Amino acid sequence: MSTRLRAVTLCGLVCLAACQAEKTTLTTHPKGDQLAPPTGLVATPAKGSVKLEWNPVPGAVSYEVYRAATSDSNPYNLIAATGNTSYRDVVGFTNLLQQGTTYHYRVMAKTGTGYDGTPTYIDSEPSAPVSALLADVPAEGAQLAAPTVTLTDVNGTVRYISWTEVPNATYYDVYRANTFSTFVDDTTPLSMFSTVATNQTSLVVGEALSSPSTRFAYTVVARKSDAYYLPSAKSIVVFNDPVKRLNTPDGAASAGTYTDKILVEWDKIPGATSYRVYRAESRSTTSPDLDPSAVVAPYALVPNLTFATYQGQTTRIFVEDRSAEVTASTNEGGIVVPRYYWYKVQAVGDATWADSALGAADLGYLKPDGQTPYSVIDAPAAVTTVNNGTNGAFVTVRWQKVLASATKLAATSYDVYRAKDSSLVGFTRIGTGVAGTAVPAAANELEYQDSSATLEKGANYYYRVVAKAAGGLESELSSASGAGYLAGLDPFTSFTAVVDASTNVQLTWSRIRNVNTGAGAAYTVRALLSGTAPANPLVDGIAVATVSGATSDRTNLYFTGFGAFAAGTWQLWVVATGNDGQQGASAAVAVVR
Repeated sequence: MSTRLRAVTLCGLVCLAACQAEKTTLTTHPKGDQLAPPTGLVATPAKGSVKLEWNPVPGAVSYEVYRAATSDSNPYNLIAATGNTSYRDVVGFTNLLQQGTTYHYRVMAKTGTGYDGTPTYIDSEPSAPVSALLADVPAEGAQLAAPTVTLTDVNGTVRYISWTEVPNATYYDVYRANTFSTFVDDTTPLSMFSTVATNQTSLVVGEALSSPSTRFAYTVVARKSDAYYLPSAKSIVVFNDPVKRLNTPDGAASAGTYTDKILVEWDKIPGATSYRVYRAESRSTTSPDLDPSAVVAPYALVPNLTFATYQGQTTRIFVEDRSAEVTASTNEGGIVVPRYYWYKVQAVGDATWADSALGAADLGYLKPDGQTPYSVIDAPAAVTTVNNGTNGAFVTVRWQKVLASATKLAATSYDVYRAKDSSLVGFTRIGTGVAGTAVPAAANELEYQDSSATLEKGANYYYRVVAKAAGGLESELSSASGAGYLAGLDPFTSFTAVVDASTNVQLTWSRIRNVNTGAGAAYTVRALLSGTAPANPLVDGIAVATVSGATSDRTNLYFTGFGAFAAGTWQLWVVATGNDGQQGASAAVAVVR
């Protein structure tokens, strides 16, 4: 008995006497001329089905598909006949396949017949069996789970981003965002991230670090290459300095205590392997935003220093600056002027600790020859800011002129410094050799307009002023002014609206940096049923959602009430209300309900 699943019975050949003379009877093949069995049979489970595919068989006209349940030893039943080389076995009312059951499949090639009804070939033997587990497949649109991300650094040169495996995911995309000056959380859109790697099948990616001191946030999105899964939500973003950074030393320099040295001392920093001391003859405190450990001119490393424990203590470190170029005074135009120096200290780490940021500048000098510190020129007094919140173009800084006296020099110009912090740390010089403009009706008062393009509207700024005299002489920094700020709002740079099944809409907009405090500061989503953009976006349409208070820095909103809107084309946009009550609106986006 043949091992074929379905016996093939050959009928006797019948000659058709009525055949027309012009017709040619197809040549019949011997009984042993049999079709080859199908090869390459593959069974792929999908949602509620198993897809079968195989290679074509030369001479085959059609194919029969057989299925057995539970075990290959069970009888195979014919389930389909097809002229294609693929078939999908689908769960239905008459096809009672069971989820979680393994099914076995075989395919047989079928021959055709000639004009006389004679088979051209003998049907093939069945293919080799294949099996497929009809797995429980989620409903279409199910979202993959978010992976958990960790970071590992190697000597601050290579960062490894690793994550947990996500069930059903077939690949992963890795993204990075700079978090030093930009607020980032798990609601931040991927458009704010840079792509590190795509289509990753491993669970780790290495990245060479060109800026190891820059702070980044990383996220990994799990994906699957079919329609039954949506990409995962962004993993919880990992905020991390590239490596652990040492605490910053708070150095103090001796001021006129010694005639032969300047003593610089600070508290010992846990984890530090050594220290660096930098010196300048200017009080500039400028440091790059992205790397607070960078050394910026006029500071330079003081060489050949010996670090010691301070007077028998175990928690205090000191050095003695006895450099030949450090002197007590200099003669400027016949005036004996003290020489002043500013020091910064940096803790040095090892492979597991990054170097610290540079400490704040501290004044040091040798015991002067009959002079007292800053006896040559006074610092400006009464530094204030005006036009706060009434002007969107500049902040005005005012101070008292520094005048000459019997013992003091008059200022010939001024340097203006600005910071977002009222302390000395963070002040950057924004005006050099400023003459100042006389203030009408205010004797001996000068002003300067800060119109820098980097000013953020609504953000608070503080100012300090240095008086300068002939010969490069400078006063100490003045006291800090009160807060000054520009009126108005920064402009929107983007606004998007993505509708989900006409019932919900994901709104995303650019962050307005001065919409962050105050009872009235908020983002308001407005809507208008119209084919054209609103004429006055501040008042047109209806307010449909508001994000305010402590959450007003959010840049996105998942609005679930869109399904209640009337059908038609809607214009959606966002109105921002700032700390000073000023308002601005994004461009409108048309969405269809």
